[in-house]
Amino acid sequence: SNVIDVKAKLEVEGISPRDKKDWIKKHVRLSLEKKGNTAVLTSHIENDGQSLFKSLFNNGYAHINLTVKVPADMELNISDGSGEIKVKNITGKMHIDDGSGYMDLHHVNGPLSIVDGSGEIEIRDCVKSIKINDGSGEIEIFGCGGSVEIDDGSGEIEIHDVAMDVTIEDGSGEITIKNVKGSVHVSDGSGSIDIDVVGKDVTIKESGSGSVSISGVEGKIYRHDKD
Repeated sequence: SNVIDVKAKLEVEGISPRDKKDWIKKHVRLSLEKKGNTAVLTSHIENDGQSLFKSLFNNGYAHINLTVKVPADMELNISDGSGEIKVKNITGKMHIDDGSGYMDLHHVNGPLSIVDGSGEIEIRDCVKSIKINDGSGEIEIFGCGGSVEIDDGSGEIEIHDVAMDVTIEDGSGEITIKNVKGSVHVSDGSGSIDIDVVGKDVTIKESGSGSVSISGVEGKIYRHDKD
């Protein structure tokens, strides 16, 4: 089916029931438009500087919860300021640009790229490559049929069961990598590094402070942090 189904739930607190309907009409924008071969879903709460808006956010909050069902093979480009994101059963290419909030991605069969400010990221059963640029927050990846590339500021990283190479540039935080069929490349500022079961080579460019444990490597181990 090529149908896109959208359900929106608006939660507003700090405003009287009498004023709520007019406030929603004036400040909330929710639209689904076709632009060429692209469907664009926009959800936005506007601020025009009026006293009603200021009063609301001094004493309460407003946010929109969206549940969106799309064709599995549709390419997704998600831009989110803050809040939880859950995506599952997508076969098309997906890009997420997120300010903050928890991310839960399951059964993503197309290439996946993420730019994230902060918040935990959990990915399970991704068939193709994963690229993540993350400011802070825990990253967990369980099952990837392609390669994994992560550029991370801080936060724990845990990766299991990757079919190709894993490359990590990390500022700080514990790193755990297990069962990789390709090569592993790690550069880490601080925090422990635990690597186990790798089909090809392991290269540690930098390890900073923290322990390093490497085992079960079928290829060679290169420790440039010891040069």
